[in-house]
Amino acid sequence: MSAYQPVEFPPTRLLETDAVLRALVPAHRYLAELKGLARSIPNEGPLISTLSLQEAQSSSEIGHGSKTGHLSEHWAGEILPENA
Repeated sequence: MSAYQPVEFPPTRLLETDAVLRALVPAHRYLAELKGLARSIPNEGPLISTLSLQEAQSSSEIGHGSKTGHLSEHWAGEILPENA
């Protein structure tokens, strides 16, 4: 195993490219739409709680370099008790 080599910070390359800036417009619009839809959900707690679980799973997969299964397999009983 090789030693960890931190990346250069701050990055020397330009991050605000034309492609990135063009992608911000639809991303902002979709986030605003998602925010509006989330507010229309009567009990958004279970939905919101899955986001941290999904992020943790993704981080774990990146760190370990392997797939550990889908969230639905691991957490379906906790999030949706009727599926347990």
